[in-house]
Amino acid sequence: APDGYTIGMITVEITMMHHQGLTDLKHSSYTPLALVNEDPPGVQVIATSPYKTAKELADAIKAAPPGKLKASGTGQGGIWHLALIGWLMAMGLKPDHVAWVPSNGAGPAMQDLAAGGIDIVTCSVPEAKAMIDAGKARSLAVMAAERNPQFKEVPTLKEAIGVDYSVGAWRGIAAPKGLPPEIATALTAAIKRAWNSKEFVDFMTGRGFGLRWDEPAGFAAFMAKGDAAMGAAMTAAGLAKKA
Repeated sequence: APDGYTIGMITVEITMMHHQGLTDLKHSSYTPLALVNEDPPGVQVIATSPYKTAKELADAIKAAPPGKLKASGTGQGGIWHLALIGWLMAMGLKPDHVAWVPSNGAGPAMQDLAAGGIDIVTCSVPEAKAMIDAGKARSLAVMAAERNPQFKEVPTLKEAIGVDYSVGAWRGIAAPKGLPPEIATALTAAIKRAWNSKEFVDFMTGRGFGLRWDEPAGFAAFMAKGDAAMGAAMTAAGLAKKA
């Protein structure tokens, strides 16, 4: 029952899975309470990669035959795969110009990168942080409107190669549809207090995760915009289920 005693975390996948025919659930199936986090993907290469900048990598991608370079970061059609697709399309390339190697997540993909099995990993910089800190990988750029304060040395794609493209994984809090407005208001206020707390801020910033706040109306609009973008990317890549 939508009484405020059952709430949960929803993630970027709620704007993706229905396009693939995996569920009928959409972001509009819930009562949004607050957006609390967003992490854009970075473009990671092995530390010994000949590509020292995002421009060098982008030039190499454009010059390479389709499928020669390989990338990973998540499963087929996952958020980091779509991030790569969006980036390639923003550069005027076909969505499969770089071959995608499905993985069970960013961790295994970064391991494969360090072993030389793939050329690029598109995942959030926090997920790549351990390998970067160990000197086994480098992040060349982030697909975001501005730099991550926790990784100030990593430029945006627009700064690096003039491509204005951004996307991200995000997390928010929601409740069942039909939650009474007064309960939603009380819950959003409580979430905001937790979001502002030193414990939460220290936890997130200490691990490089992005803090992003938006209240119900803004969160709903944010999800709707993301849903449209994910649907377009999936359709272009042939990953969306045809009606």
